[in-house]
Amino acid sequence: MCQEYVHYKASRRRANSVIFNIGDGEMRNNNKLLLRASLFNLVLLCFGVIGDAAAASGIIYAKNPVTYTLGRTITSNTASCKGTLSSVSVTPALPDGMTINPTSGTISGLPTQIVDSTAYTVSAKCSAAPVTGILTLGIGDALTAYYVDDVNGNDSADGHTPGTAWKSLAKVNSAALGPNTSVRFRRGGSWRGQLQIQSGSPAGAIYYDAYGTGPNPWLLGSVIKKLTSDWTALGGNLWQSVATFPPQPGLKNGLPYNNANDVGNIICCSPRRTGVEKWNQSDLKSPLDWFFRTSDWRVVVYSITNPATAFSGLELAIDRVIVLISHANYAYMQHLGIRYGAAAAIQGNGTPMSNLTFRDLNISYIGGGNLGGNGTRYGDGLCLWGNAHDIMIERNNISQIFDSGFTNQSTGTNISVYNITYRNNVIWDTSTGMEMWLHPTNNSTGSTMHDIYVLNNTIVNPTHWGYNQHTGNGNGGFGLYIGTPAAVAVYNIVIMNNAFAYMPSNAIDEEQSFNMWTGKMTMDYNDWFHAVTTAQVHQSLPTFLDEPLTKWAANFPAEQHGIEVNPLFVNLGSGNLIPATGSPLINAGVNLTNKGVVLDFNRNPRPATGPFDIGAYQHAP
Repeated sequence: MCQEYVHYKASRRRANSVIFNIGDGEMRNNNKLLLRASLFNLVLLCFGVIGDAAAASGIIYAKNPVTYTLGRTITSNTASCKGTLSSVSVTPALPDGMTINPTSGTISGLPTQIVDSTAYTVSAKCSAAPVTGILTLGIGDALTAYYVDDVNGNDSADGHTPGTAWKSLAKVNSAALGPNTSVRFRRGGSWRGQLQIQSGSPAGAIYYDAYGTGPNPWLLGSVIKKLTSDWTALGGNLWQSVATFPPQPGLKNGLPYNNANDVGNIICCSPRRTGVEKWNQSDLKSPLDWFFRTSDWRVVVYSITNPATAFSGLELAIDRVIVLISHANYAYMQHLGIRYGAAAAIQGNGTPMSNLTFRDLNISYIGGGNLGGNGTRYGDGLCLWGNAHDIMIERNNISQIFDSGFTNQSTGTNISVYNITYRNNVIWDTSTGMEMWLHPTNNSTGSTMHDIYVLNNTIVNPTHWGYNQHTGNGNGGFGLYIGTPAAVAVYNIVIMNNAFAYMPSNAIDEEQSFNMWTGKMTMDYNDWFHAVTTAQVHQSLPTFLDEPLTKWAANFPAEQHGIEVNPLFVNLGSGNLIPATGSPLINAGVNLTNKGVVLDFNRNPRPATGPFDIGAYQHAP
């Protein structure tokens, strides 16, 4: 029916423009005109004017409709028309891992996201005439699928269907998962505790994802203390928790110390608020000031009335990594929310992590734990600690982070970090946008950091949330923090098309020396905007340096095409960081298609040719 309809429309459009400019325009009432139209079509065919007729059949796919299997390379799906295809495009964008050949229309690849059956519009030219077609395509479960339901699940069930879903994170962590497996959490659900990512293999990955309808599932690193019975009065508007949070020997939070149960933050209320930690109980003077008392491992809060009454929905963030990726290889994590933890949201420790993808995650209210009890608070959105390679971090929304939005960092010897891509992420209200550093033990040689790509991210800090939380260590507030001594082999660090804005401290902070980055780092086409002062760059060694970014960039050299202007977002206050009409970010970036940037944060296409917008969003043409 689609082919016949297209053919009719093409014939009638031609007849209308040539023949039907007189009469009443209805074919059934114009017999003479109908005869003339038929003769005209015959003349066109006799003279070989067949391009439009050939195109009229539209685009046909060998398999349509079609459903593919998650994580399995598909058999190429070829396209054809009654002519020669060219200039092929598809709307909306195909599922991640799949591509369409712009010349032939052939669809190929290895799908890495589950997608319900969707109608994709394929547009092209067929022997130079425009044509379209509809391809109905879906991506089903992996070869082995498990479901997790926090309400109706049962850990004694087999987990293979939504009706026989598992219930707990403990069950997921203890299950022996293998390659080509998906673990899907019920949308609208929430789980408290730690998820431990397992490894697939080169033969197939493990996919942690969501299923059903509604908001994405939440993984929470907190305990809720919203009942009046959770608190006892001490007098003087001070209240202590009934529960205690002592260290658990042998239970590590992803770093080499075991105070894994201290409370690092308090989150409550609507709209959300966070408490302010004090180092001494005597310093508690204002509502929601709080202190973690290590003499008996209790939380003490300043509140006029019972905290459960004064502050609705109290969450105590525990100092433990929520998603542990140590030893993890060949895994995907996508469409999940992670919040309310006092350590990192996602972190691996020391051991090689490789071939991992973190995509379309929502990470918020992370960090504040007391690092080893030494008075240094910490906590990143995503932290790659130690050896890591071939890792993709894209299209994540990261906010309210005590330390940095994302980072690759380590101490030790013979650390190797390479092929890490951060692209199309939105990072806002974090203390520091991102960090990358290696500190070899005793400044030893043998460590390397190379092929790190920071592309088209939007990193803003309008309220200085994490920066203002820094009790005990008031540093931070940088757009970019780097620090690697000359003993580390560094090369091909690419930082392009990023929007850094409203940072409370330096735009770039190098705790060592910029000398070692010369010729090893490409930094260009970024926007660095400070609302109060000009963007500054700081260096600690070999000599102290603190100068405007423009002066530093001219000497480095860097930012030959960079800008330092107000990005003009649609609504900074509400977190809508899409460039507004007239934003200087529009068309101010460089085309990074050759580096794999083809979509934006919302999976809208980036232009195949011509300039990109700076930041995570691409404006509609």
